Amino acid sequence: MVVERYYVGKMTLPTSNISYYMIQKDDLFGVELVEELDMKSISVLEYFTEDRDEALAFTEMICKHEVTPITLTDIVDDYIGSRS
Repeated sequence: MVVERYYVGKMTLPTSNISYYMIQKDDLFGVELVEELDMKSISVLEYFTEDRDEALAFTEMICKHEVTPITLTDIVDDYIGSRS
């Protein structure tokens, strides 16, 4: 299985940088946040839809509002819950 990543944007903080990617694995799409902190890379990813446009719009939204890896899972859960 190949995971494709599409760069959406970056946030620069005083102590780290966070890069935002829309990701695809087979027919599933999601979001990945990669935080570079003290020469370490922390990556958090979530697959949540089969709709590429929805995943891209969501990734752009969380990049714009500067979501961090620590809160990503909760935000995806809230987003999925709001669609029902």
